[in-house]
Amino acid sequence: MNRVPGPGQRPAAQTAAGALLASPSDRRLAFVAAISVGLSLCTCVARLAGVIPGGLAIAIVLLASAVVVRAGLWFAKRSADSAARARVSRIISDVGLAVAAVAIVASLPVVTRNGGFGTYIDSLFQHLWSLALLTAVALPVRTLTWRAYLGAGFTGYLAVTQLARLVGRPVVESLGLRLFPVAIFVPVTEELIKAIPVLAVAVLAARRMRQRPSALDCALLGAWVGAGYAVYENSQFGRVGGSWSALPVSWLFPSDAVSHSAGTSYFVAGHLVWSALTGLGIGVAVLYRRRYRLAWLAIPVTFAVAILEHAESDALSLSPFGPEPVGDRILQILTLNGLLSLLLLLAGIALILAVERRAVQPDLKPSQWLVLPASAITQRSTRLARLQLSPATPKLSAGMPATDRNDLPRRPR
Repeated sequence: MNRVPGPGQRPAAQTAAGALLASPSDRRLAFVAAISVGLSLCTCVARLAGVIPGGLAIAIVLLASAVVVRAGLWFAKRSADSAARARVSRIISDVGLAVAAVAIVASLPVVTRNGGFGTYIDSLFQHLWSLALLTAVALPVRTLTWRAYLGAGFTGYLAVTQLARLVGRPVVESLGLRLFPVAIFVPVTEELIKAIPVLAVAVLAARRMRQRPSALDCALLGAWVGAGYAVYENSQFGRVGGSWSALPVSWLFPSDAVSHSAGTSYFVAGHLVWSALTGLGIGVAVLYRRRYRLAWLAIPVTFAVAILEHAESDALSLSPFGPEPVGDRILQILTLNGLLSLLLLLAGIALILAVERRAVQPDLKPSQWLVLPASAITQRSTRLARLQLSPATPKLSAGMPATDRNDLPRRPR
């Protein structure tokens, strides 16, 4: 039965609207966000009409999107209650994703100029296939929504590629196609830049004591960033980048490829696998640093493997003919001919899934894993925070027998 508001009461819709626009500063921020969205849309239309170049269009859209996100975060912070904050966050997220999608569509005529639209779609489908499989594996423990993963993919496609190009292109152009710029500087900077979004999420999440994401969420974020990066890079070189039958694992990661250069064959895992591995390393090191004393080693190990494999694949492209250098043979041995990153990623996912799956019990039915309710996200995040902040082996109290070890409560330090 609907109740009619009294003389001094306002309808619920008006109350919510007043909570979202409680002060002049809130209204000004909302106005700035609206102007930024309009600027992004006008820029996309101008790019489609050929009025402005693609690089300038992407820069304007990224700047406008940053303003929208900043305004949205401040706007949500000033909201009256948690329900209002959730609504504002969803609105800002949807607006940001819509702007990024329009920017990608607007740039397609320029992006697909080298390889064609068919090659672009093939590369996109290969990466989406692997992302779907990784997401399916992480369904029992994931805590982030599809908006976060899709936003990471758009970030890798739009922002990370341009930042990596801004850093690497001047060095390559000044030094030429030589070993240092191509096989050392570019792999190191690209892997570090791709890790920035995942590292930012992990560091912010680690500051929270009550609710935390899964380490597999970090791996998925890295995979989405790497996939976005790879799709854009493949379009610039006019290549698909992989095959469905190159190796037995190709049905899992069809974007992987085999490089035939310098008289040898080398397995190239690709940006999706490398970024997923470094994302997993960041998740383990940052989120589990209180539980496992040596968790910090996950970052240098995963980054070293990704950089070495990336460097070797780029080095082989410099010498397609002639004898194989001794350094290449050493890198191939160290990286198991390029398979080490893939094996570490699969083993790490299996291990983290086994640890975290027990922590989130009891859980939802499998049919509810795909679209997580807010209550399930809160429940999982709370249990994962308790797991990550508890020591793996609690210290024994003085005089307590070792048999009572399991009875000790696990509390954050």
